[in-house]
Amino acid sequence: MDWRRDVASTAKLTRERVLRWTPEDPKRNPWLRETFSGLCLRVRRDRHDEWRREYFVCYRWNGRPRYQRLGLVASIPLDKARKEALAIRSKVEEAARKHEPNPLEVAQAEAITLEDFAPLYQRLTVKSEKQKKEDQTRWNKHILPFQPPTESRALRHMWMHKIDPLMLEELKLSLARTKTTSNRVFSLLSHAFNMAAEWGKIPASAFAAGWTNPTGAVKPYPERSRTDVYSSEEIVALLESLDFLITKALDEAEGTGAPALYASMRAKSLLAIRLMAFNGSRPGEILKTERKWILWDRRVIDLPSAKGDRKVIKGRLIPFGRRRMEDLKILARLAGNSPFLLPGRHDPNRHMATGGYDRMWTLLKETADERHGTALTGDETAIVYTWRHTIVSAHNEPEIGVDAATIGDMVGHSSRSTTQIYRHANIRRLTETAQLVEDWLCGHHEA
Repeated sequence: MDWRRDVASTAKLTRERVLRWTPEDPKRNPWLRETFSGLCLRVRRDRHDEWRREYFVCYRWNGRPRYQRLGLVASIPLDKARKEALAIRSKVEEAARKHEPNPLEVAQAEAITLEDFAPLYQRLTVKSEKQKKEDQTRWNKHILPFQPPTESRALRHMWMHKIDPLMLEELKLSLARTKTTSNRVFSLLSHAFNMAAEWGKIPASAFAAGWTNPTGAVKPYPERSRTDVYSSEEIVALLESLDFLITKALDEAEGTGAPALYASMRAKSLLAIRLMAFNGSRPGEILKTERKWILWDRRVIDLPSAKGDRKVIKGRLIPFGRRRMEDLKILARLAGNSPFLLPGRHDPNRHMATGGYDRMWTLLKETADERHGTALTGDETAIVYTWRHTIVSAHNEPEIGVDAATIGDMVGHSSRSTTQIYRHANIRRLTETAQLVEDWLCGHHEA
């Protein structure tokens, strides 16, 4: 195609013309070219039947017209696009005079798309099999299929050196509901970009233009360390807020119609959270419990062994205090004829999905923040794990006086070493012990 004959031309593009111009035949000729800079505007309909406006630079190489995409009109100012077009034209013309290869094609040959780099990264990085499986899930579920709103294609199809912080901010925003997951995804991306630079997958021209790791400009979400425990004030705030929400949901569930149905689902989710809160059991263990597993006279749930897709889950006993047995009775009544303690909303023959349960954890955190000013950090996953670690640390409290092994059995740790990781020391007990040692040593010294 010869743009002098087929491409519409103008002496100079203006902001108004960039935003308003539409081609007569967008399928055959969607171009408007600025004559002196080679900057081109392409306007065409996207899959939503809306006008999509993009900047390109038009140049000739070996007598044929070439086009290099610069970006969307919405993301690049006109003056910046014009400067980039002039710089590219100048670079290409200089290479042509010196009979050198096309610098744009050389840079493209050195570059790599994110989709091609992901398997290379997975193969060459030294990580455990578990970490590699988790990373592969993050690539496939969160990173590669994501399409920034300002772009016409997903991240998988983009050159790594062309991915900018704005695109990654959009990715972070899409993961705002699961902040812990977002931080893990960006930790993976940060290491991936560093490795790409180290392995020579970022073109030298990108470094010459000032390329840096784009994840460095994206701040991670604040999250609570998974080895933290809740303070006494935070425990009181969470439990009081949980009691308040359960009472409110049970009262609303006594009515009729859709509001009562939704209140009943909220009540079941909140009661499940309270069951988990008092013995440190895992969310999946409570959600998947069948009523026939409950041993009412022994106050335990007898979880059988199960073989999943990846591992064999060993059976164990989940114990409950007397007050929580009353919660089990309420759940059994709300479950009706379902075989599950927490039946699904649409199908009583399946257990409750995790979505509504997770939302109740978020509601609990927001209620505690509002009623008690606790300012808890982290998403629902962080809250669950912090609560479990709080339960594991309970053996340090003098009024409980239980050894770490027993606490580990209660929360379902298969290894004693796992319990030891989250065994948080009681400051009062440590200071009392230090005082006793000091008194004993001072007694010997004085004697």
